[in-house]
Amino acid sequence: MPKPSLQFMGLGEFTFGTSQYEVMTIIDGELEVKLPGTTSWNTFTNGDQFEVEANSNFEVKVVRQTAYHCTYE
Repeated sequence: MPKPSLQFMGLGEFTFGTSQYEVMTIIDGELEVKLPGTTSWNTFTNGDQFEVEANSNFEVKVVRQTAYHCTYE
Protein backbone atom coordinates (compact mmCIF):
# COMPACT_ATOMS: atom_id res chain seq x y z
CA MET A 1 0.00 0.00 0.00
CA PRO A 2 1.43 3.43 -0.92
CA LYS A 3 2.19 5.84 1.88
CA PRO A 4 -0.05 8.88 2.31
CA SER A 5 1.12 11.85 0.25
CA LEU A 6 1.08 15.62 0.58
CA GLN A 7 0.89 17.38 -2.78
CA PHE A 8 0.22 20.71 -4.47
CA MET A 9 -1.66 21.66 -7.66
CA GLY A 10 -1.32 24.85 -9.67
CA LEU A 11 -4.11 26.43 -11.68
CA GLY A 12 -5.47 24.38 -14.56
CA GLU A 13 -7.68 21.46 -15.54
CA PHE A 14 -6.56 17.86 -15.07
CA THR A 15 -7.75 14.28 -15.36
CA PHE A 16 -6.40 11.82 -12.80
CA GLY A 17 -6.56 8.04 -12.75
CA THR A 18 -6.53 5.86 -9.67
CA SER A 19 -5.14 2.37 -9.22
CA GLN A 20 -6.30 2.16 -5.59
CA TYR A 21 -9.16 3.56 -3.53
CA GLU A 22 -8.19 7.14 -2.67
CA VAL A 23 -9.33 9.72 -0.11
CA MET A 24 -8.32 13.28 -0.95
CA THR A 25 -8.45 16.01 1.73
CA ILE A 26 -8.06 19.68 0.81
CA ILE A 27 -5.65 21.44 3.17
CA ASP A 28 -5.75 24.87 1.54
CA GLY A 29 -7.19 25.97 -1.79
CA GLU A 30 -10.21 25.28 -3.94
CA LEU A 31 -10.99 22.55 -6.46
CA GLU A 32 -13.97 21.81 -8.65
CA VAL A 33 -14.20 18.03 -9.07
CA LYS A 34 -16.26 15.79 -11.35
CA LEU A 35 -16.23 12.33 -9.79
CA PRO A 36 -16.63 9.07 -11.73
CA GLY A 37 -20.21 8.33 -12.71
CA THR A 38 -21.37 11.92 -12.20
CA THR A 39 -22.12 14.74 -14.62
CA SER A 40 -21.89 17.69 -12.23
CA TRP A 41 -18.95 19.55 -10.74
CA ASN A 42 -18.63 19.83 -6.94
CA THR A 43 -16.55 22.44 -5.11
CA PHE A 44 -14.13 21.37 -2.38
CA THR A 45 -12.25 23.82 -0.12
CA ASN A 46 -10.24 23.78 3.12
CA GLY A 47 -11.02 20.70 5.21
CA ASP A 48 -13.31 19.07 2.63
CA GLN A 49 -12.60 15.58 1.37
CA PHE A 50 -13.79 13.24 -1.33
CA GLU A 51 -13.32 9.58 -2.19
CA VAL A 52 -12.49 7.95 -5.51
CA GLU A 53 -12.84 4.24 -6.22
CA ALA A 54 -9.89 2.22 -7.51
CA ASN A 55 -9.32 1.96 -11.26
CA SER A 56 -11.31 5.05 -12.20
CA ASN A 57 -10.74 8.57 -13.53
CA PHE A 58 -11.86 11.92 -12.16
CA GLU A 59 -11.60 15.48 -13.46
CA VAL A 60 -10.29 18.48 -11.52
CA LYS A 61 -10.39 22.23 -12.14
CA VAL A 62 -7.99 24.08 -9.83
CA VAL A 63 -9.69 27.37 -8.97
CA ARG A 64 -7.01 28.40 -6.43
CA GLN A 65 -3.59 26.82 -5.95
CA THR A 66 -4.29 23.87 -3.70
CA ALA A 67 -2.44 21.82 -1.11
CA TYR A 68 -3.97 18.41 -0.47
CA HIS A 69 -3.39 15.14 1.34
CA CYS A 70 -4.10 11.71 -0.16
CA THR A 71 -4.47 8.36 1.54
CA TYR A 72 -4.79 5.08 -0.32
CA GLU A 73 -6.25 1.64 0.36
